Amino acid sequence: MLRLLRPSVTPPGGFRWTDPNTSHVTRAPNLVQVVSAAIVHRKANNLEIPDHFAEVIQDWLCRQIPNGMCVDEHGRPSKGMFRRSAETSVRATMALSKLGKRLGHALVSKSVATSRAAVCIHCSLNVPLAGCMGCRGVKSILEELKRGKGTEHDSKLLGCGVTGALNPIQVYIGMNTLIEAFPKDLKRCPAECWIRGNTNQGAS
Repeated sequence: MLRLLRPSVTPPGGFRWTDPNTSHVTRAPNLVQVVSAAIVHRKANNLEIPDHFAEVIQDWLCRQIPNGMCVDEHGRPSKGMFRRSAETSVRATMALSKLGKRLGHALVSKSVATSRAAVCIHCSLNVPLAGCMGCRGVKSILEELKRGKGTEHDSKLLGCGVTGALNPIQVYIGMNTLIEAFPKDLKRCPAECWIRGNTNQGAS
């Protein structure tokens, strides 16, 4: 199993654990508190506590974060999570935006986007991107796509681990556009995701 190289250092996205049985996301200031809260959650749902649960959670977390933050049982650096580049995510977001315009799909309101963003910031698949998000070219494209739109959660919105799009833009995209663009991928969204809620009930 993988373990954190520096357990006291908060990893990108924070200390967290997504329960595979309930899709519940547990977050806490440190790994010890994550484990304790995860145990409470599983007991409350009459679920068995796995052997070596702390190690299981640490291994899972290591597979969600960037290279170099964890090591395997032999002390070798782990490969960590695959991270899309900022440039790749910008291109995916631009394509998504253009698709919505071509299909004549309207963007959602700011209130809807804000409620979606409030879900995204607690999602384990709201992931950091590799490369230079602060570079002038990338920032200018992002600002052009936003066109003055935004939510109070923008500073915590990263990239979507399912679609590859930038979450500050994706939260404004209509469900019909997302379903058209990612007919199969959306099933990989966590149960608590606003995308899953809409696809289960039909696009709105």
